[in-house]
Amino acid sequence: MRSWLAPILTLLQIFFLSPLWAENNLRLSPAEFDQVKPMLCDAETLEQLKVIKKTCDFESFTAWSEDLDGDAKPERIFFGPSGECGAHGNCPIAILKEEKGLWKLLNKPGCQDEGCLGWANAFASEVLPGRTGVFRDLLVGQDLGSFYWTKDVYQWKDGRYQLKAGSTSYYLVDSDVKLQKVSKARWEQCQKTGKNCL
Repeated sequence: MRSWLAPILTLLQIFFLSPLWAENNLRLSPAEFDQVKPMLCDAETLEQLKVIKKTCDFESFTAWSEDLDGDAKPERIFFGPSGECGAHGNCPIAILKEEKGLWKLLNKPGCQDEGCLGWANAFASEVLPGRTGVFRDLLVGQDLGSFYWTKDVYQWKDGRYQLKAGSTSYYLVDSDVKLQKVSKARWEQCQKTGKNCL
């Protein structure tokens, strides 16, 4: 594939793959954001952002409001900050719940441990209707390189969101810049050989 085509397709994905949670976009005042900012940007993150001349403000996040536990009080879901996101739009994800006027994290943003919910792409993720334990299941998408996407189910278990074993599904981007589900074998063949792609 021509080297100039991949960046163009990535930009098209960003503009045309609308977030599945878009109707729940969160709006926060600066004072409201100041309450949760320490959980989203710790000292190390702030230092890294400073080096690349980025900031940790509300505008550097994609944020949603979604009731995950059915208590009629929405949790807050943050993707970002943008300075921490990868080249393909995969960002640290942080999920916060309010209890007695205080916010607490339900996951560790940006974690790399196997099976933990740390990174996600807002354009291919959604809250699922089913619930495992206290909180609703999440379908979390990641862009693994312009044409190659995966989606994984995360479920609430043992006090945290964990990857559901065997839940990974594979997607290729078609000529209409839409994700098309394919078998793992086809996804791997396309990725390795450039053959049998959409």
